Amino acid sequence: MTPFQSGAAPAGAPDLLTALGEVIESPAIENGPFVWPPAVGWWLLLAMILAITVFAAIKIRQLLAKRAEHKFLSAALSSLPIPNNQSTEEEKHQYIHALNRALKAIAIQKYGAKQVATLSGTEWLTFLDQTGRCNHFSQGAGQVFGASLYQKEIPNPPDLAYLNELCQAWCKEVCS
Repeated sequence: MTPFQSGAAPAGAPDLLTALGEVIESPAIENGPFVWPPAVGWWLLLAMILAITVFAAIKIRQLLAKRAEHKFLSAALSSLPIPNNQSTEEEKHQYIHALNRALKAIAIQKYGAKQVATLSGTEWLTFLDQTGRCNHFSQGAGQVFGASLYQKEIPNPPDLAYLNELCQAWCKEVCS
């Protein structure tokens, strides 16, 4: 048995318990240390967390509003039934007119009647290309919304499903 196991101190060693002195218990230590008010770093961390939370909430709200707006505005395009191959030329022509009216309504909603209502022909196609960040209207299938829209027969009518996709893509770009 070693001297440490027996509880006896080795010869010549000071009595450590007497050297420590009397232990005084504090009520604050019993209940844990009192730390109010927190240090400046904690206040800065709290302020940063609050700022990030507010910023994220604003961004999420804006994103949800844009999605709702796109859904609302694209419903005007989605509600139009696309004529099939058995449809008459008159039905296809009416569908193209309806698409153009829907695009005009969306543009008026987004940009105001003062800027959009008077546009037609090449100006209208240029407006659609600029706002949609594309060239599908002045140089592609969307040319049908220009001057040929008001002719009795549309020369080289585009694929109507593709035309609808162009209009949907334009609407998505405008609403983002």
